Amino acid sequence: MSDEELEVMSVFDQVMANSQGRDVWKDVAEAEAAALRAEGPLTFAKFQARNKLRCEEGFGHLVAYDDSTWPIQNWALAIAGEAGELCNLVKKCLRGDFTVMEKRQEILAELADVMTYCDLAMSSLNADTATELKAKFDIVSGRIGWVKDGDA
Repeated sequence: MSDEELEVMSVFDQVMANSQGRDVWKDVAEAEAAALRAEGPLTFAKFQARNKLRCEEGFGHLVAYDDSTWPIQNWALAIAGEAGELCNLVKKCLRGDFTVMEKRQEILAELADVMTYCDLAMSSLNADTATELKAKFDIVSGRIGWVKDGDA
């Protein structure tokens, strides 16, 4: 497998490809912990690993679509709840209670909450957030005929 292909693979996929029958979840946890220790800018991969670890260790929610205490439906409802908080802020700006710039930081915080829950939902489905975003971006770009140099 080329270095470029390995970059695209999620930590989970890399561990699964090399597991050879070992306890995969232990390997995944160790790989995620190692990824968190790596230096450099916060990438989608690092954010996803850190977000999942914080959720499981900090909040006690297993990030797995079929977990009986926090299934995929709960992630979807959490996304909807945060999106509702965002919409409420924007509604108040539209009706003139505040300007967007007065509520900018709160709006950004709600957008970050939505993205955080979307990432956890992706993780619960053992999906790599960056890979899924790029795939969907490319589909929509192709649909409208928008291609830039370097895009495949």
